[in-house]
Amino acid sequence: MTQSNWLELSLIVEPELAEPISEIIGRYLPDGVAIESTGVYSDERNLIGKVVGPVKIAGYIPLNEQTDEIRQKIELGLWYLSRIRPFPQPQYRTVNEVDWAEAWK
Repeated sequence: MTQSNWLELSLIVEPELAEPISEIIGRYLPDGVAIESTGVYSDERNLIGKVVGPVKIAGYIPLNEQTDEIRQKIELGLWYLSRIRPFPQPQYRTVNEVDWAEAWK
């Protein structure tokens, strides 16, 4: 099995921006987008927590000959959205695919 490398794109934004940003990113990433809460609030009466604070949006672009083109399209879409409401620029880092079934051993 060959190991793949990915370019992780991530942003931390206010929750109301999660859906429009995910829509833009998801257009170009067939494996989808992940949205994670950065904080959860619950009290002793509530068994279900409530997401509070910003959320992290992440997606993975395969590193290949189309990486730069996909990244440019995503950044253009995010730029247009940021004209309506400003938000931080995405952060990028390279990650290696891991076979978790073998890695834990």
